[in-house]
Amino acid sequence: MSHRLIILASALSVLAGFAHAQGAVSDRALDLLMTPTPSPMITYALIGRLTAIMPGDVADIEISDSGEITDVFIRLEPEAAAEYSSWTEVGTGFEMTVSICGMRVLESIIDAPVSSGTIYIPGLNAIQAEALRALWAGRQTCSTLPHEVFPLAQ
Repeated sequence: MSHRLIILASALSVLAGFAHAQGAVSDRALDLLMTPTPSPMITYALIGRLTAIMPGDVADIEISDSGEITDVFIRLEPEAAAEYSSWTEVGTGFEMTVSICGMRVLESIIDAPVSSGTIYIPGLNAIQAEALRALWAGRQTCSTLPHEVFPLAQ
């Protein structure tokens, strides 16, 4: 009889350990589900398709400031650059729009495929360019930027 109790106690401890492990997995899964989804920093629309560019899709942001006008060069990571190149090849002759935090910052007809992996945005101001860099670095999100930075997005 004591042999059966030992087996029963062993089985219960294994099940209790399994239940504890399931609880730990569930806690991790819940943490992942509760983590906010990263927001796209840039979107581009071409031929009716909206493509999001996440901070991880960007390799570098170069800012050229000449007084009141600031030009931004967004260098994409290889995978995002290949997708951008494909879309600009298909979209040659069509209008493309680029938005930052929902504010349209560029409207342009695609003259030729863009194989450089760079999105060129002319005519921003220095505050907007630095805000874009802060979005990329994770210091800001579109929802935490002051309303004045991209006013048309609100």
